[in-house]
Amino acid sequence: EVCCEQVANCSGFPCPDLSASIASRTCAGARCGSQDIERCCKAEARASCLELSCPHGFMPVAHRSTTLCTGVQCTQEDISTCCDKRPTCASLICPSNTLPVPEMAGITCATSPCGRRDATVCCRHKEKCATLECPAGYEDAIDKSSTFCAGLTCQTSDYATCCRSLARCTTLPCPAGSYLDVVNKSSKYCASDLCQISDLATCCHPVPLLKQLPEKPCPKQPEPCSKSPKCVEARGGDLESLPCETGVPCQKFVRKGLRLASVCRKDDCITVDREQHGKCYKAILKKCDMNNPYQIWKSEPEGSFTNPAVNAKFTPV
Repeated sequence: EVCCEQVANCSGFPCPDLSASIASRTCAGARCGSQDIERCCKAEARASCLELSCPHGFMPVAHRSTTLCTGVQCTQEDISTCCDKRPTCASLICPSNTLPVPEMAGITCATSPCGRRDATVCCRHKEKCATLECPAGYEDAIDKSSTFCAGLTCQTSDYATCCRSLARCTTLPCPAGSYLDVVNKSSKYCASDLCQISDLATCCHPVPLLKQLPEKPCPKQPEPCSKSPKCVEARGGDLESLPCETGVPCQKFVRKGLRLASVCRKDDCITVDREQHGKCYKAILKKCDMNNPYQIWKSEPEGSFTNPAVNAKFTPV
């Protein structure tokens, strides 16, 4: 007599991870065992990275649709497989005329590696020179409107880039005999970075023709000092009162330190006669003497000259 034993069904077979039992199959014997794994189990599909949302600071890998998680469902353990850590702006080289934003190390790029489109977030344009006002002694550089400062904002250190220094009047010598240096010439500037003949009006003033008699001091009289319509002229070693004429060299005087020397006789200077003649002091021509206080003439703002020793005053015609 032949005895038969019913074989076990695969339904409920304890298949390993990533596989499931095939209920329609049977085991090799009355009881299922490890030898029946291949008969009773089939592999289930692993989930793709498409099912995983990358957290903040991460971005999906390039081929996420074909990249698989470790199980039939994606979990947090699959982040390193399915996601790449986003690079920060610190890895980006900013384009020309831009600088990294101060907080760049904490800003992440939209692509990996950081690309051109990330520059709008990671970088800022340098400020243009047009926002910087040039100080005294400078003029705008020719290409100021299209030139950039060194940083995100323009500073005084950008003057050399955005501005052009003006030439000082001291670089323009005044023509001898016909012009004198203006007061505070060293603090005045020409119109551009190179002084030209057109800057004479700024840096120099014509040699003045002097009235013969000063306006003060006079004795305390109700009548003011008379004003002569004539000019001082050096003739024959003395000063004479003659009609004023433009271009007569002997009616011109040049600065010699604090003194006024005759153009005709450069060793002779205008001197205040210490004796009063009538109501006013008289101007005479004497040998220039550095120690003679009566030959010192101080320039006044209105263009006159005053001798401090007796407060005698000459006014240009």
